Amino acid sequence: MRLKITVFICGAALMILEIIGSRILAPSFGNSLFVWGSLIGIVLGALSLGYFWGGKLADKSPTFHALSMIIAGAGIMTAFIPLMASLILTYDFVVIFGMKYGPLVATIILLSIPSVLLGMVSPYAIRLDVKNIESVGNTAGDLYAISTFGSIVGAFLTAFFLIPALGVKTIVYSTSLLLIIAAIIPSGKKSTQLIIYSSASFLILFIVLLVYPSETGEDNIIFQADTPYQRVTVRDWVNADVRTITLNERYSGATYLHSNDAVFEYTEYFHIPLLMKPDITDIKDVLFVGCGAGTGPRRFHEEYEWMKIDVVDIDPVVNDAAVKYFGLKEDERLRLHVSDGRFFLANSDKKYDLIVIDAFNSIGSIPSHLMTKEFIKEVNRSLRDDGIVVLNIHASIEGESSKILKWEYKTYKEIFPNIYLFPLGKNPERVNNVIMIASKSDTRYSKKEFIDMANSSDIGIKDILRYTEQYLDKEIEIDNDIKILEDDYAPVENLIIPVINQRVYQDTVLRR
Repeated sequence: MRLKITVFICGAALMILEIIGSRILAPSFGNSLFVWGSLIGIVLGALSLGYFWGGKLADKSPTFHALSMIIAGAGIMTAFIPLMASLILTYDFVVIFGMKYGPLVATIILLSIPSVLLGMVSPYAIRLDVKNIESVGNTAGDLYAISTFGSIVGAFLTAFFLIPALGVKTIVYSTSLLLIIAAIIPSGKKSTQLIIYSSASFLILFIVLLVYPSETGEDNIIFQADTPYQRVTVRDWVNADVRTITLNERYSGATYLHSNDAVFEYTEYFHIPLLMKPDITDIKDVLFVGCGAGTGPRRFHEEYEWMKIDVVDIDPVVNDAAVKYFGLKEDERLRLHVSDGRFFLANSDKKYDLIVIDAFNSIGSIPSHLMTKEFIKEVNRSLRDDGIVVLNIHASIEGESSKILKWEYKTYKEIFPNIYLFPLGKNPERVNNVIMIASKSDTRYSKKEFIDMANSSDIGIKDILRYTEQYLDKEIEIDNDIKILEDDYAPVENLIIPVINQRVYQDTVLRR
């Protein structure tokens, strides 16, 4: 029975580490396919190596004490994961290895050793539990089934309960302690030496953590929570008079503490569609896909009292933070919804005059399912006959980092007759926010007409004229390798890599 309990705990611990690894990597690399591919691949590879070494070692001199030391080693290495992460997951690490291969290298460093040790447990336990040759198959089946069941329990426990309730470090340290306890179970009376080694290791870790400088800027965190989707953090940058919200340490919104001016100017471009109407009161129903700090919908709510606004975000904690910390007010004119944007539209018959898509995943890209032709058709269906959609996308106009914009532009052209681009910034090869406006109307506006409309407009945005002057009054070049994004083929994570790499390069230049 003690071996069954041991392999169950080790199976659960392995899956806890694999899932929590995604949260450890997320602030540096997001929750991309590269992160999950690295985690799954490296853990499986480490398990294979562990199975091999565990079987070899078990055939030489199998003892319960040796098994306990293997498990204790996994527990000790697990305890050092947060410290190792803080040492290696630096800005320079991301620059050197990049967003594509960085997660692979980081996973090898952080998880390979404990995963190999945990992989050794099952074959070693089988060798100890086998009584005769006739029972090998039954014993192996039982212990591998129990280990796998432990992994299932660990996966569900971590995803549905532990991450929303506890911090990442707490989960890792608790897993480490659980493995130490699991190591004592088979050791029995010989556990004294194991306890001494484990205690010494934790003492060393404790001393290192006391000496190692803590993270800077923690004092201005006014709210932080781990949700099933991400880590949500609200900070006050007192010297800048700014409050920000970050999702996995990536900025999602900001507001000045003592001013209604926009911190991130791109949100002011959301008002340009009002110029495209004979009367701005013709835009009555507005949907924002993505909440963040809620600065976009809040400004619409304050400026245009005739509008009814829906805001949809998949994470309820983000909605709550926008209300509690950024002044977004829910009333009869503004409603917050907790849902995926695509699911929300697919299950709603409501028609909108304007839809604003300002949703990003953890690597700074619009989620792929919100970029495909199928989703854009859903947006088109949800708009009135002369409806308008606004999309905020990170890209350049020219160069390698423009591909994600061009793929999306070509996809929108399949559905909407008129598309307008408003890039923020002057350099066409530099990554910035690009505001794409797509209209169902057949009327086409020139740059001069946008400027004239801004001159005669009573929209309450003081720099609306300057924003219209950013209108790109030329067609962007669509090469033959540019395709339409579809649910069946949407390589968004590969298309966003040049954008991320350029941003990292731009940050490097600024730091120097």
